[in-house]
Amino acid sequence: MREISGRTKLLCVIGSPVAHSLSPKLHNSFAEQYGADFVYLAFEVTKDTLADFVKSAKTLPIAGFNITMPLKEAILPYLDALDPIAARCGAVNTVVNRDGKLTGYNTDGEGLLASLEGVKYSAPLLLGTGGAAKAVSAAFAAAGVDAPMTSVRTEWDKLGALAAKSDIIINATSLGMLGSEQFKNFEWLNGSDACVYDLVYNPQETELLKAAKTLGLKTVGGTALLQRQAEIAFEKFITTKNS
Repeated sequence: MREISGRTKLLCVIGSPVAHSLSPKLHNSFAEQYGADFVYLAFEVTKDTLADFVKSAKTLPIAGFNITMPLKEAILPYLDALDPIAARCGAVNTVVNRDGKLTGYNTDGEGLLASLEGVKYSAPLLLGTGGAAKAVSAAFAAAGVDAPMTSVRTEWDKLGALAAKSDIIINATSLGMLGSEQFKNFEWLNGSDACVYDLVYNPQETELLKAAKTLGLKTVGGTALLQRQAEIAFEKFITTKNS
């Protein structure tokens, strides 16, 4: 068990809901692996309490924090600087505190592409228009692939035709997450031979992934992205003195 001292710095994930997050387990494991003097916790923070949290983060020994729904875009006005990738997609999932100056990054897109080894993705169908979808779309664009965001709510009737033309389908919405709304149905998957990637990791096998497997489609669960983006984020945390 790692020793916690007066010099130990704090890392955390903020969002709502956040109790289900696997980030504390991952990042505490990274800290032990790297011999880094950090402890990582999860804090329930809403849009209404975000300003109070940021004020505390600048004054307490919080080296950085990760951000999940619904704060990936709401955090932007509170930051002192943005990494170019985060600025391009307009969403942040990682913040590093350098002497009271908060810099925002987005590791979702980079993490997703890193987790797609062996998967073709020349024609993505990207479900969602929020922070996660923006990060994924920006990452594909940087890789030279067009991945326009698709609103499930307003473009539901088009999903079948879009899925049939896609080689990868990415769910970047909260649909299917434990305690959230579910997809209406999965008939739109019929006729598709795409790989189905669900960014939701709780539950690990969502109803979307189950339906895709029933149709014989290749699937990737959200823990793949969670692991890769977390590794990238932790590298930024342990180099907080770097610019």
